Amino acid sequence: MRFPGALNAAEDEPNQLQVLACESDVTSGTTAQTAVDTLFAGFNDNVIVPLGNIASNPATLAQNLQTINQFRCCDVLPDLDILWSSTAEDEGVANQVPLSAPRPTTCAAINC
Repeated sequence: MRFPGALNAAEDEPNQLQVLACESDVTSGTTAQTAVDTLFAGFNDNVIVPLGNIASNPATLAQNLQTINQFRCCDVLPDLDILWSSTAEDEGVANQVPLSAPRPTTCAAINC
């Protein structure tokens, strides 16, 4: 079953975010800091809890998936764009790597 792997991976995402949060452009008052704050503040309630709800009651799949996709498309991906861009600039590779997180087709149907 693949779902427990998804929940485990999601639970590790805040640890991965911490790597980007340590970049020099992530300082108080910057858009990068706002992006980090938004991701840390919303991840549990908008990803971890809904995934747990789906695991415990599969009948709630559609409702919880909507919550996850709303957060992913309207908050996570735009915030990652900010962090990837500032990180790439810090590392001197902004002209060599994508500066935007890929959008799944699901995001086209989400109103932010």
